[in-house]
Amino acid sequence: MALRWVLEPQRLDILPRTLLQVHVLLPRDQRLPRCVRLQQGGVHEDPLTVYAPFLGGDTWEAPEFITIGGDAVEGVVLSTHYSVQAAPTDAAKKFVEAYKLKYNKEPNAFAALGYDAYLVIIEAIKSAGKPEPVLIRDNLAKTKNFKGVTGTITMDENRDANKSAVILQVKGGKFQYLSTVEPF
Repeated sequence: MALRWVLEPQRLDILPRTLLQVHVLLPRDQRLPRCVRLQQGGVHEDPLTVYAPFLGGDTWEAPEFITIGGDAVEGVVLSTHYSVQAAPTDAAKKFVEAYKLKYNKEPNAFAALGYDAYLVIIEAIKSAGKPEPVLIRDNLAKTKNFKGVTGTITMDENRDANKSAVILQVKGGKFQYLSTVEPF
């Protein structure tokens, strides 16, 4: 679904004149309030309006994005770290069950990421054999194929976690699972 993007007239100088050929928009500023304002448009006398699908990041995965954005954010596609609808591992399924039992609601991506971080650190402490910070750090960096709640986690040479990305779309006023993209 194509959504409306309205830019303030004073910002038109940043756009190339070939803007009418836009196929998709990925705003550089992923903060929620600005993105919702872009989705809803503005009240300027001479706005530039472009119709194109919107893509966003995990900062858009908040209930307020939908409650504030309303119909204007219907169809938005975003990447995130986790979705209950796509629990990829047995650990994820157990986590969802335990979380629902304790909190009477489904876990969001932040709960799942926090749980994975906890498990990865516990594993690094066990591998270190003692609670020594340098050994724990080194063992964290050696994490390979860890089966977590958000997917399989491997740390790269920069100590960044390589793992799956979950793709969601706003449909019917809810975040709906579309796909999972694996790292290459």
